[in-house]
Amino acid sequence: MRQALVTTLLEHPVRARVICINASRMELRLREDAAVFGPLVRRAVDRQRYERVLLALVAGVSEVVIDWLNRGMTDSLEVMADHLTLLARYSLAAPT
Repeated sequence: MRQALVTTLLEHPVRARVICINASRMELRLREDAAVFGPLVRRAVDRQRYERVLLALVAGVSEVVIDWLNRGMTDSLEVMADHLTLLARYSLAAPT
């Protein structure tokens, strides 16, 4: 499950570019990602921080994926999954 997004994009690089970079429906894509990440964020942060942490996580994942696509998908599946997992962990870490 941890590698599902990256696996799908890697298997369909042309579609990945259209979905993540060229699509005029990027807003819809971000809303779909927010629906996926929402329950995770809701469990990890308080109500006051929920919307901004969710926005940061969704935007962060999108930007990392766009960067990966623009670099020719040179990072392996494992490396990308690790980077996205680390991003999520830091986004959801309890404030100090």
